[in-house]
Amino acid sequence: CLWACCCPAIRWADTVRCVGLLGFWMAFAIFFSMEVVASNTGQIIIWAVLALLCAAMRQEMRKAYGMHEQGGWTYFEDFCLYCCCACCTIIQEARQVEEAYK
Repeated sequence: CLWACCCPAIRWADTVRCVGLLGFWMAFAIFFSMEVVASNTGQIIIWAVLALLCAAMRQEMRKAYGMHEQGGWTYFEDFCLYCCCACCTIIQEARQVEEAYK
């Protein structure tokens, strides 16, 4: 939980790597660079793009684990989750992936 709150880029990148969607450093670079740009410019559109990217990766995780609810409304729900509480969403994804690998 602490990783997701203090440095979400590390926790998210590791989760994405475990699922096999992107390499750790590529995922880290994408998340971290967008987070830095958004923080320094204050552009809400950058935060929205980051939330869309994370929601897209979450949809890929749904496919990878064979979840029945995919696409459409769930994409919007995932986007809203990242907009409202990205830390909690990153933690939930990490726990889901770690549980799957046990």
